Amino acid sequence: MATRVMPNNLEAEESVLGACFLSKYALQKAVESLLPESFYSEKNAKIFSAMTALAEEKTPIDITTVTGYLNKKNELTEVGGVEYLTEVLNTEAVAANVEYYIKKVEDAAVLRRLIRTAEDIQNMGYNTNDEVADVLDEAERKVLDIVKNLYEFLQKNKVHINNGLTCKFVT
Repeated sequence: MATRVMPNNLEAEESVLGACFLSKYALQKAVESLLPESFYSEKNAKIFSAMTALAEEKTPIDITTVTGYLNKKNELTEVGGVEYLTEVLNTEAVAANVEYYIKKVEDAAVLRRLIRTAEDIQNMGYNTNDEVADVLDEAERKVLDIVKNLYEFLQKNKVHINNGLTCKFVT
């Protein structure tokens, strides 16, 4: 049986990152809504982590600073080097449309979490000696946790970027 690819939207991921290179507003919106785990591509997740860390350090986000950060973390080669960063920077992303791209990335991430949860629930059904009611309760809890965790993240991790450089988490 062929392995199925988890839901993803690599073009939207690259567009989010490209928009973050272009706009403080785009970066703020992305950090408010996404986690590195939201990205399907590991290299895109690492680039987003670098951007977030740089913003927290009050460092401007550009190809030079992101390249330097990733190089310092020995992750530059893993993300495809300066060539991939340049490709992301040159995407046709429009910073004004970042919320659209973020939504596409979020949607794919939620579907991946849902699939993983469904796999866990399936395994519970096959590998349990528990009462059916207990299995159903646990399955319901796992599905509701997806929504709860997303909501809590959005409520607790609002990020504000002031003067282009200051990045702070508001709780």
